[in-house]
Amino acid sequence: MTEAAELERLQTPVRAGLEQVNQRLADIAARMPEILRPVAEVLAGGGKRLRPLLLLLSAGDQREAPDGAVALATAVEAVHIASLIHDDVIDEAEQRRGQASTAAALGQRQAVLAGDYLAAIAYQEVQTAGLPGAGEILATAVVKMTLAEVKAVANAGRLLPEAEYLEVIAGKTAALFEAAAHLGALAAGASDGIVERMRTYGRSLGLAFQIRDDLLDLYGDSKQLGKPVGRDLVGGIYTLPIIFAADQPQGAEVRDLLAQLRVRPDEGGLAERIADLARRLGGKAYAEGQMRRYADQALAAIPDLPTRDHLRDLARYVVSRDS
Repeated sequence: MTEAAELERLQTPVRAGLEQVNQRLADIAARMPEILRPVAEVLAGGGKRLRPLLLLLSAGDQREAPDGAVALATAVEAVHIASLIHDDVIDEAEQRRGQASTAAALGQRQAVLAGDYLAAIAYQEVQTAGLPGAGEILATAVVKMTLAEVKAVANAGRLLPEAEYLEVIAGKTAALFEAAAHLGALAAGASDGIVERMRTYGRSLGLAFQIRDDLLDLYGDSKQLGKPVGRDLVGGIYTLPIIFAADQPQGAEVRDLLAQLRVRPDEGGLAERIADLARRLGGKAYAEGQMRRYADQALAAIPDLPTRDHLRDLARYVVSRDS
């Protein structure tokens, strides 16, 4: 089964809810000022919608989304897209999924404002949902995401200890996954025990997702990813395969090559040499093992919901995807 077909299968029990999310995002896009048209196209253009999918599966009802869940899923996706826009500004990225990034299409100043606009829209959607505590849950996730990005930028060009790397990705990525699972369970009126298990599932899934992303940045296919491989490495963001390899007895060579890359980031082939050396020193295998460990934690946390099998398969999809 292709990756696209597997994702479509995962969406089966909540397809009606996802279609409503897509319609809400299209309506938001239609109301956006003409000057933000590239953002409107991103909103209306679809995508994997993994975070809305997680939220709706966490609600656990296969017939129809509970009241408020569609608005909350829309809010979570708006926050996610806003974060991608801001990331592309910070990274000065020219491409996103094979297309010009919003920062490239609008310019950095307007891209920042576009991200801010979507974040504001997200909170309007939360208000529409009318779920007590939902705003605080989403705001907490956004604070964690922002602080993690601040830490990542402040430490660019520095090899973080593994514990600090995990702290960054817990905020950068896992916080929004956790919020999506939390909000879905709350929208369904789940018990405190189920809510906590879904939060654990979402957080563990997010950690596994980000480690997979980091592996793809070093070892993926640029055509499938829609962006250059090694972009994080060139930008001074050193992820788990590099961190592990640099800490090995032969890691001095990794650190020496990283120092060269910081001085000559445009030198052809240097990032590839570092990634290959990290693979030979066991960094890739170690990161894959940690990714599977977090996926297993997610699997162990799944409560007895009607969507249990799809939540299980979502965890497996996250660690096997190629884009």
